[in-house]
Amino acid sequence: MIQRQYSKLCNAEKLTKEIIAAGLPQDPTAGARFYGVVVNTSAEGSITLVLCYDDITQQETDIIDTLVSNHIPTPYVPTNVVVTDGPNFIASLADKTWVIPSGQTLTITKFCASGNSEACGRASLLYDPDGDAGSNMVTIDAIYVQGNSDCHDITNTTFTGDGTALIRLRRETACTGGSNNMFARWEGNY
Repeated sequence: MIQRQYSKLCNAEKLTKEIIAAGLPQDPTAGARFYGVVVNTSAEGSITLVLCYDDITQQETDIIDTLVSNHIPTPYVPTNVVVTDGPNFIASLADKTWVIPSGQTLTITKFCASGNSEACGRASLLYDPDGDAGSNMVTIDAIYVQGNSDCHDITNTTFTGDGTALIRLRRETACTGGSNNMFARWEGNY
């Protein structure tokens, strides 16, 4: 197998389709020579595009070189955006859950909470891998509320769904005497 390297940022799936559409078959039963595009990222952050193929002609090499040089990577755009809000009045503890779809990777991007001047408590964003509010829950973020508002940007926080794992938005009061008006919200995409 021959590997040809290019230093270029690319969308591997899109470039593979572009090369196949140019007449380089990928199906081995059809005499394929082109195997696909692999993007290697080094620790320093440089990106190397690697094309893998067998027995390629000069004309096909020229086609690939042209496609690579003309390729414009498309930025990733999340297909599904999630925004979930918690209810307002709570007496002691309130949870709102969202199940991560099976096989999907959820990226959480923001967590916010606020409360009126009498409210005091905590809003928590939890990853619940078993979906049962049990001991395996992991705190993603927490905001302590006492008549204030706060919003946190969340980075590098992703979870893959299995149909059971969920995100739990929990609000709990620390004040005595009746319900408290507390708001919480998280945002993400998958």
